[in-house]
Amino acid sequence: MDGLLGAKAVALSPDGAHAYATGAADDAVAVFRRDVATGQLTFLQVVKDGVGGVNGLDGASAVLVSPDGSHVYVTGTNDDAVAVFRRETLTGQLTFVQMLKDGIGLVDGLNGASAVTMDSDGRSVYVTGSEDDAVVVFHRNASTGELAFMQLLKDGQGGVDGLDSASAVAVSPDARHVYTTSSVVGDNALAAFRREARAVGTHRVILGSAQTVQGIDFGNRTPVSVAVTAAARTNDTTPTVGVTATSPLGVPDGTVVLLDVDTNNDGDFGEAGERDYCQSTLMAGSATFDVAPALAEGAYSLRARVAAIRQATKAPVSRSP
Repeated sequence: MDGLLGAKAVALSPDGAHAYATGAADDAVAVFRRDVATGQLTFLQVVKDGVGGVNGLDGASAVLVSPDGSHVYVTGTNDDAVAVFRRETLTGQLTFVQMLKDGIGLVDGLNGASAVTMDSDGRSVYVTGSEDDAVVVFHRNASTGELAFMQLLKDGQGGVDGLDSASAVAVSPDARHVYTTSSVVGDNALAAFRREARAVGTHRVILGSAQTVQGIDFGNRTPVSVAVTAAARTNDTTPTVGVTATSPLGVPDGTVVLLDVDTNNDGDFGEAGERDYCQSTLMAGSATFDVAPALAEGAYSLRARVAAIRQATKAPVSRSP
């Protein structure tokens, strides 16, 4: 057995077949098979920071298994990061996918990353940064498990309070609210945030039992027009698409654009693997990228969305032999 030095946190897979425990001093996640009848655990695997390409586990602290059981997310407090792993549902073993680190790219607020949670539909991930006095919101690609930075809420900014040394975070079962705690060295507080599941409209942040702060900019209230273009017919299994987005106030570089593919042409983009089929980032309001994974021969409708806005347009595309 390995990886449990400084054991910090544990999470179970949705089917109860596997357990995942972090070892802060080992900078690791240990994987166990669980006997559902007896509850006994059998050691299977350890993934360690800096071994086999794994990164982001220095001071491994909180651990989360996605509701669909496909991915595992771990905060690395000393790395100021959150690490993403793909989970093999039959064996429970982990494969490193991605690290998001404070100060790299667009990511901010992860200094002292301390806790991680996810909404019930598996589309949004929330991470606390104890040294940044912050909560960071990420969009999750349900197919790949990868995260894209969406929003930062920071103590003392925009009317937000109660996040000094943010230590834990939870989403209500109805996905309407997010709750955070701040530790004894900080605010000694419980903060409540109202969450819009579809990320549109005006948001309200409620702090404490009586104080209400309105008008906070969550970065998604400006109307955005999104358009997607693609060749009418192509024999390319990974066709190239173009996406443009416009807004009266402009679209910031690095804004995440999501592409949905209606693989069975029923018009609702709701089946497994259709929503968030792939993604890219906008520069100067546009992006050109290949659709991946590869498509089979057939005709498809594509839908582009800006991650925080959820406004969409469709463009037909077909693949010919």
